[in-house]
Amino acid sequence: MEERTQSDDLRVIDRAETELEDVARALARLDEGTYATCEACGVAISADRLAELPLTRRCTAHGPQLGANQRAEI
Repeated sequence: MEERTQSDDLRVIDRAETELEDVARALARLDEGTYATCEACGVAISADRLAELPLTRRCTAHGPQLGANQRAEI
């Protein structure tokens, strides 16, 4: 069994805090009516992209491309 270190725990906490911030931003965009709109160009974000990355703020042209089992900065 692998032993976790304090730095491992801090990385997990940091990642959880980042994800909570992403959720808060997505909820704010829902309230503003801009949830499915790319921040960079204003075009609608595809339903497929939103299904894969529901917290994304950018369309495929302006956001990171994802591979299998990857989580990119959104």
